[in-house]
Amino acid sequence: LTHITTAQRNYLTNQISQATNLAGVESVKQNANSLDGAMGNLQTAINDKSGTLASQNFLDADEQKR
Repeated sequence: LTHITTAQRNYLTNQISQATNLAGVESVKQNANSLDGAMGNLQTAINDKSGTLASQNFLDADEQKR
């Protein structure tokens, strides 16, 4: 889990601590992996900002749509 924040990690750790069975822990694990993937996608989108601003589609778009 390389893309989640400290607050998110702490929340997930707390959820694992409160789980009463293995199924509960597995559910938290799946949620954590989904969150990590979403946060990774968000970081990629943020990093691609300069590419988006320089793309031909962006440059050709109406001012209101930019």
